[in-house]
Amino acid sequence: MPQMAPLSWLILFSSFSFLFALGMMKIFFIFSSAAPSKEDCINTTMTMSDMEWKW
Repeated sequence: MPQMAPLSWLILFSSFSFLFALGMMKIFFIFSSAAPSKEDCINTTMTMSDMEWKW
């Protein structure tokens, strides 16, 4: 039988792919919202507590 990848490598790869997908969705959301300036893009990428404070 072919040697299977260890479970730790599988979990590591899945977590990295999940974080990469989240990052791509965040970048797509920033560009699709059509922010007029770089400052708005920087404000969009703030932490969750700052975003909750703005909302």
